[in-house]
Amino acid sequence: MATLKFNKAPLQRSVELGEVRLDLPPSKSLLIRQIFLETAQWIRSVGPLESEPKDREDLAEDIRSALALTTAIRRHVLAAKHPSILGVEQSNQVERTNQVERPDQGSEVRWEAGEAGTVMRFGLALLAFAGLGGILQGQGRAHQRPIKGLVDALRALGARIHCLEREGYPPLRLEPSQLHGGRVVLPSNVSSQFASALLLGAVCREVELELHWGPEELLSRPYLDMTLAMLQSSGWSTNAGPYHASLGSYRVTENQALEPEGDWSAATFWILRQAAYPLATTLILSNLNPRSLQGDAVLLGWLSWLAPHLEWVMTPIGSGERGDLTLRVRDGVEVSSPFCENPVAHHPAEWEQQGDRWICHAEGIPDMVPALAVWAVLRGLRLEIRGVGHLAYKESNRLQALCDNLQGVGIQCRVIHGEEIVLLVDPDRPWAQQLEGDRRPERGSFRSFGDHRMVMAMSMLAMPGWDIAFDDARVVSKSYPTFWEHWRALGYDLKG
Repeated sequence: MATLKFNKAPLQRSVELGEVRLDLPPSKSLLIRQIFLETAQWIRSVGPLESEPKDREDLAEDIRSALALTTAIRRHVLAAKHPSILGVEQSNQVERTNQVERPDQGSEVRWEAGEAGTVMRFGLALLAFAGLGGILQGQGRAHQRPIKGLVDALRALGARIHCLEREGYPPLRLEPSQLHGGRVVLPSNVSSQFASALLLGAVCREVELELHWGPEELLSRPYLDMTLAMLQSSGWSTNAGPYHASLGSYRVTENQALEPEGDWSAATFWILRQAAYPLATTLILSNLNPRSLQGDAVLLGWLSWLAPHLEWVMTPIGSGERGDLTLRVRDGVEVSSPFCENPVAHHPAEWEQQGDRWICHAEGIPDMVPALAVWAVLRGLRLEIRGVGHLAYKESNRLQALCDNLQGVGIQCRVIHGEEIVLLVDPDRPWAQQLEGDRRPERGSFRSFGDHRMVMAMSMLAMPGWDIAFDDARVVSKSYPTFWEHWRALGYDLKG
């Protein structure tokens, strides 16, 4: 167990720290897409191996998994076409790519995706379009996350893919195939990652591809729009509407590599905590793009309505769109109402109110859901979060994990199964008042469930004089390796 505790004397007021700056990790969603897009474009021409991206220990584990898989793919492609370049025979190169040994599978190439669902999906499409065979497998819950919609789409394009344990789930065996382009119909209401994977994979064969779905929208649509924008900036013609997306021809263009920007999903934990119970008088979050392609950037547009006690400003960095977000507590303004009470200020499109319950439609912001649930606890707000059924297939069953952890500290939380799956968080009072009352839990002991976002969300409940403990605090390295260092900057220590 590791315990997060405030390392100063108990505070008499909510804010005692002055200005604190947190340097956010780079966007995981953007970087992984960039890594796979660059690899697919490299496969088209089989450029020099020296062009491969470099791994770094300070990167999130999911990004490192993407780098490891794409590097193995590059090496395999290069060895197959030009064995003398690496000075090894292809048979030796196959052995180098076997990251996991399975005696029952003989000498087939093993491609390792780690625990990252994005890497598994993007990796499958890239391997299939590149015509590579072998076994694609992952770790942790990777084999419990459905991938059937993507497998079926690739099969329709000519891929020969076999599910080794149960249909529609990894691990998968691929036979070398020559995929064609054309029209593919995806199931309704599936992850937009399936569409992104197909579009990115098709780049390596330069085939035209039409994707269709409906009558429901794809889940997490902003992330598909991110993929389409990256393809366009790299010279690919694309077309998209509510129920379709397509990849067309390529034109030579000056490389417009995206500048690294901070991860909005990481920022949401700090922004929502600062909005509910400020961590410092002034909190600065670095290197964010207010016009980011990241779905969670929508939170910036909520701020004036969500946290009227905060002044916020974006300070530009250099000549680009990136900037530092400063969140400053207004002098003399109490942190009372969770929303702006100005009748002229309309709530954002993702929100609605029904009686004493607020409803958030979270289809496009799945990564923000754990932070939103805990924000509701901090504010003592009855909150219903809709569009969350697919969260049962993340690193954990994220809905049940949230309920288990919050119920463990006396907060009513449940999953409602009906026409759609809904998460309902129903606290009696604001969290700080609950800790002052006679039903104060002695300590918060939370389970990680192997889920980085679960630990980061539960950490938002930390208060001076009230310690919280985790069975596995290290899981945050999956997306945010410096997370606990940033808590230290805010006056807390993680011990144990």
